[in-house]
Amino acid sequence: MSILEELTEYCNDRITGKRIACKKEIYACQRFLRDVKNQNTGKFPYEWLEDEAQKIVDWFALLRHSKGVLEKQPIILNTWQKLCLCNIYGWYHIKTGYRRFRKAFIEVARKNTKSQMMAGVALYEISAFGVNASEGFCLGTKMKQSRIVFKEANLMLKNSPLKCKFKISRDSIQHVRSDSELVPVSKEEGKDGDGSNPQFACIDEYHQHPTDEMYSVMVTGMKARPEPLLMIITTAGKDLSYPCFTQEYKYCSNIIDPYIDMDNETYFVLICELDEKDEISNEENWKKANPVVMTYDVGITSMREDYKIAKDIPEKMPDFKTKNLNIWLQQ
Repeated sequence: MSILEELTEYCNDRITGKRIACKKEIYACQRFLRDVKNQNTGKFPYEWLEDEAQKIVDWFALLRHSKGVLEKQPIILNTWQKLCLCNIYGWYHIKTGYRRFRKAFIEVARKNTKSQMMAGVALYEISAFGVNASEGFCLGTKMKQSRIVFKEANLMLKNSPLKCKFKISRDSIQHVRSDSELVPVSKEEGKDGDGSNPQFACIDEYHQHPTDEMYSVMVTGMKARPEPLLMIITTAGKDLSYPCFTQEYKYCSNIIDPYIDMDNETYFVLICELDEKDEISNEENWKKANPVVMTYDVGITSMREDYKIAKDIPEKMPDFKTKNLNIWLQQ
């Protein structure tokens, strides 16, 4: 089965209700199938390149799980991960040949391989994507946050056959052949990447950012690049005044909503959350926000334990809703 066939089946299963999914994931699936149907037409000047989509899958298989029961084993992407990453790397403009998506916003509950996906993409962008002397940034409000994805990238290389192609130090990962570099930066240390020309930037847990300053610095710096990628993977937060909610979440929700006249063909969006009237005690609904965690026994057991604690200690329920179910709250 090709990746395109695999993703088409995945999307049809969600749209028809054969597999449970939230409203916004269904919208994303409808968007994908619509794009497949309209590719290579005057109204949609993009095409799906199976070989390019396959490259990112093969890349992750060369990297290694950094922890848990799969530690040191190759990273084999599941279909949901392919929906995210193969969309980003599978679509190209017919005339220019450039990558379609310049931005990606993925919102999902904690422990659903967010850091792993960003770390793998970061390494790909500074090496195999083929841009010489490119700059990649891991962004956070604090250096501790910035280093989460950076450290994950380091660990994923540790037992990988790709390790010899990189030079790793405390503050940078360099791809030797292309002279490209990945570094962590944070506002806390007065380093936000201002004045740079980034090929890639990732923002982990954007819901923690009180302003969009670092986001804006990256977007401005990318303007001269023909195929940059700004990647945001986050979980819902508890402050509805922060830009992740007021700007990105609302805007991205509108982009994929087929009932709202708002398009942005260069912005990939996938939001996995509980729907408004969903009963949080129903384990089936947990699958909507946990496309990875709810597929294996340890993850399911962990969700059950977290829910029991939150039910027994009401003060912990807001954390369960935001972190485990990806529900936005105001506290």
